[in-house]
Amino acid sequence: MIRNPRQGLCVPDDLPYRDVLEVANPYLGPCPSLQTNRAPLKNRFDPFEKFGGPRLADEDVWQLETFLV
Repeated sequence: MIRNPRQGLCVPDDLPYRDVLEVANPYLGPCPSLQTNRAPLKNRFDPFEKFGGPRLADEDVWQLETFLV
């Protein structure tokens, strides 16, 4: 608003992201990008297993239901 007072109300998609990051970076700190090995079957834990609910088949482990608890 201070840099562009005549631009009016803007939604986040309309903002210049480089200008926003220029102001925000000192507060964000380091933002590393690291590769991970997300394997759903490796550390699979089902907290509701003893209640006998339906269990996903191993070929369906990449479905959204696998990520929900």
